[in-house]
Amino acid sequence: MRFWRRRKIMLDTNVIYGSVRTPKGEMAKVVNKALEEDDLQMTSINYNECLGTTRDKQNRMRRKGRRPDITVDEMRDALDDIVARTPSGEVKRIKPPRKSRLEKMYSIRDKKDRKILYAADITGSEILITGDKDFLDGCETRLEKCVFMHPVNYRDEKRWTYCFKRLAWRLRK
Repeated sequence: MRFWRRRKIMLDTNVIYGSVRTPKGEMAKVVNKALEEDDLQMTSINYNECLGTTRDKQNRMRRKGRRPDITVDEMRDALDDIVARTPSGEVKRIKPPRKSRLEKMYSIRDKKDRKILYAADITGSEILITGDKDFLDGCETRLEKCVFMHPVNYRDEKRWTYCFKRLAWRLRK
C-alpha cells in the first residue's frame, strides 16, 4: 500500500538513451522507478529527441565502420514500450516555440536542452531527471515547480528526502 501521490516526472534524453542501451543497467532502474512509482511524462519533444540522437549516433558509427549500439528501429520500439507503460499510454504532443523565444525563456548553454525545459514546464513536471551537468550545475533557469535531479539520486531516494529537497528549493527562492 502506497501512502504517497504520484509525482510528475520528466526524463532527459540521456537517461532514456542509457536505459535502452543497457536494459539491465542503472538508467533502466530509473525509468522503471518513474513508471512504477510516479507519473512519467513522455512528450513528443522527448520522443523525437531520442530518435534524433539515436539517428546521429547510428550515422557516426556507420561512418567509422562500426555497428551501432542501438538502431533507430530499436529505439522506437523501446520508446513505444515505455509509452505503453505510462498512465496515459500515449505521447503528449507539444509543439515548441521558435528558437528565439526559447532562448528568451530559458537560459542554458545547450540549445537542445531548452526544448526539454519547455516540455517539463508545459507538462507541469515536478522532477526533471538528468545526468546533464548543464541542468545540475550551470542552469540559470529555474522552473517554477520543477526540481532537477541526478538519476542516481532519484533511483536511491526515499520519499521523505524528496520533501526536504522540495523545502530547500522553496527556501532558495
